Amino acid sequence: MEAKIKEIVSNIAEVEITEVGSDTDLIEELDVDSMMALEILTDVERSFQIRVPDEELPNFTSVRSISNIVKKIMG
Repeated sequence: MEAKIKEIVSNIAEVEITEVGSDTDLIEELDVDSMMALEILTDVERSFQIRVPDEELPNFTSVRSISNIVKKIMG
């Protein structure tokens, strides 16, 4: 799961996948802005066939946090 999320983040942030660690801060370290965060959200929803509540978007801070949210939603 984290590998797929890293792929999504690296594509949207336009960085090498090796720059995206599980705990890399998406905003501080990868300069992900709000529009990019929405793209990440949409791609995660599409990839895992889930619906992420809007209130979870501020918690999309790292690959690990996104993975934890996806796991929680998927049960």
